[in-house]
Amino acid sequence: MSEIPVPLTIITAEHNGLKRAVTISSFTCHSMEPPLITFNINCGSQFCEVIQNTTHFAVHFPNENHISICKHLAQKGLTSEEQFSNISYHETEHNTPIISDITSVLICTKKEIIKVGDHIILVGQVVEAKRTEERPGLLYHQKNFVTI
Repeated sequence: MSEIPVPLTIITAEHNGLKRAVTISSFTCHSMEPPLITFNINCGSQFCEVIQNTTHFAVHFPNENHISICKHLAQKGLTSEEQFSNISYHETEHNTPIISDITSVLICTKKEIIKVGDHIILVGQVVEAKRTEERPGLLYHQKNFVTI
């Protein structure tokens, strides 16, 4: 699978005061009417419980300036505090963490969860899109971070 270049995104969510974030490579746009997106999460991850129980989440589109954040949030076993300790962020009205340095972000509501094997596929509806700077996206290919 490392032969296939995949786009990287960072998903953030909050439930009952617990903030979580994860770097993923399974983000896909599915529909424009309504605007729907999907991504996959391992059921054994710390992020899975939070995303299953929240109503809102954010999808961040990192660029070459965010490789260290992507690597940091891809680490397993970090607590919520450890994940966000060195990351500047603010929260939406629904307490969803928005990473301050990432300029392209989708705010989404959770629409559906489909369990497939040891993962869930989450379907979200985009309710707001923010883009303050146009930069090339970040891909993961052959265990390296690359830009388009």
